[in-house]
Amino acid sequence: MKICGVIAEFNPLHHAHAKVLAEARKIGPDGVVVILSGNFVQRGRPAIMNKWYRTKSALLCGADLVIELPAVFSLAPAQRFALGGATLLHSLGTVTDILFGAETDDLSAFSAIAEILENEPHDFSEQLKLLLKGGTNFPAARERALQEILSSSPLPLSEPNNILGIEYLRALHRLSSDIEPHILKRFGPGHHDPNIIENTASATAIRSLIVKKEAVQGLLPAPSYALLNDAISSGEAPVTQECFQNIIFAALRTKSASELKNISEVCEGLENRMTAAANQTASIEELIRSIKCKRYTRTKIERILWKALLGITHSFDTCVPEYIRVLGMNRTGMHILSEAKNKARLPIITKPSVLRGNGLFELEVRASGIYSLAYSNQNRYKNEFQTSPIIVEDECYGL
Repeated sequence: MKICGVIAEFNPLHHAHAKVLAEARKIGPDGVVVILSGNFVQRGRPAIMNKWYRTKSALLCGADLVIELPAVFSLAPAQRFALGGATLLHSLGTVTDILFGAETDDLSAFSAIAEILENEPHDFSEQLKLLLKGGTNFPAARERALQEILSSSPLPLSEPNNILGIEYLRALHRLSSDIEPHILKRFGPGHHDPNIIENTASATAIRSLIVKKEAVQGLLPAPSYALLNDAISSGEAPVTQECFQNIIFAALRTKSASELKNISEVCEGLENRMTAAANQTASIEELIRSIKCKRYTRTKIERILWKALLGITHSFDTCVPEYIRVLGMNRTGMHILSEAKNKARLPIITKPSVLRGNGLFELEVRASGIYSLAYSNQNRYKNEFQTSPIIVEDECYGL
């Protein structure tokens, strides 16, 4: 079988995402598996609508099987995010290829940088340490250090998709996986571009329009747009960081600096900045600006806020995926699971009740419970143990 994997957030699923799924279908004609971030995403924000709506969007726009990327990985730096997703694809035992989007489709350039980052030659390590010591934040320091040792200009590491692409290659290397990587060059507006070009817009721009209650119909495939409307009508969307302002402040103001020090990604006295900011500011935006400094990116600060609320401590920093949790499937997805039964390296979970007591899943239960507090209709909340995988009867290709 030729099965292609895609690691995604689909926040929400737009035309460029549908194109990725269509390209994945060409690479893996026997099926497409999506590893989907749960209710929280890598940029340190809650997803605009919950994972169940986004799962169904994926299944209606070209995916066959959707597997959850647990919050401990979806709310992690690029390296951990990529390793979590790649591990799940590798562990399924049936995935032969992986496709990711980036600003260039030059696989050799990605491979060269991935090799340097994985092996860390002396010149690179020393230059990186020097830049970090001088106060440069990690992404910028890494890009400058690479420029010092490569004869040609490296890929722009300020672009999130490029960073993730490199980390996917590193993850496959660490896993000794024979999954073959493929790159689809981005088309249309850039990652954070607010502009709309020929009915194509970035997810950032689309989310902004949704929050402002402006029209997005032409910017999403029809199934994704319909599901977004369903989520809004039912009181389950849009979910934004501002919905959680009070409980984020409560989480920070009720923790001591020593407790915050134990939160994942908190280091070098950042807990003291967090404690001071939590007691001197009155909005999420003020809070982030007060904590942020030259050394730490805004995205890292936003992830840390959620980790403090969810209780993701340093003890989770070295954990690995422990199960393959199915969020949804169609008939082809069922066949993929059947093929994976004797090949999977981790237990495949379709009934969440078997995960009671599992630390990673208990964190997922907590994350979903907190996420649902943003719903205007609290009757829509269902905990993780009450929710079965979504089943789509008809395969939907070629959208």
